[in-house]
Amino acid sequence: FGGRVAISKPLRKWIEASQTSAKLSPTVKSELGKLTRDVQRLINASKITRNEDCTKVLANGFTSAAAYGAGSASPDGEPLFSNSHIIKSTGATTNDNLVTGALTQTKLQEAIGLLRNMKDGMGRTMKRASSYQLIVAPAGEADARKILNDGSKFAASVGDTETNNSITENIFAWDGFRVELVVLDTLNQPSADGSTIGSDTMWFVVNREAAKEMEAFKFLSLYNDEMTMYVDDATKVMYFDLDLSFTCDHYQPEVIVGSLGV
Repeated sequence: FGGRVAISKPLRKWIEASQTSAKLSPTVKSELGKLTRDVQRLINASKITRNEDCTKVLANGFTSAAAYGAGSASPDGEPLFSNSHIIKSTGATTNDNLVTGALTQTKLQEAIGLLRNMKDGMGRTMKRASSYQLIVAPAGEADARKILNDGSKFAASVGDTETNNSITENIFAWDGFRVELVVLDTLNQPSADGSTIGSDTMWFVVNREAAKEMEAFKFLSLYNDEMTMYVDDATKVMYFDLDLSFTCDHYQPEVIVGSLGV
């Protein structure tokens, strides 16, 4: 990601001259405020880009056309979400982490069932999760809450350091399981390239503990945000330039189940 904010030489000189006076004029204060806001928007844009690319790992995980990152194949050659993931130790027996259909109680039970019976690379049933994450788009939040709160109760966030209401209200005791609802604001939103990231029907269930232990998803940074300031000698325009280099990728499909919602 890269972006920059520019100010002309006359404006820069005007601001520099005004700063030497005892009192800044309201117009100069306004221009300095605008410059500050423009730089902050540039920083926010880099954060949004990171969030979008991380979301694309899930949203594009139903295909394997890309060489790497979002939409690329898992180590076994299958898309992130597939009915035919190969268990390394056997080379034949498969894991299934793809569910079809909209999010319902039955489909959520199916997804959790797949995760509970998932095999690791040695063919052993993976450790059961103490809680699961249900990830939906903003448009799917209301239906997800209805499914999770079907006469049951909210579950206390045992083991979490945070105990505020926003966390407690997103963790449900449902069908004998603890399920945390995560609403992914970047799902079904326009990306910087003009495309839409996923759809509002997509949903995912994650064994968060296994994902963390196995480092199933990675944010790989070559270098973080670097802000530089320079003057173009030809135009005399001053630039505030920000750039960073990163990618996001997936490595262990055994920790997640996904559905297109159709």
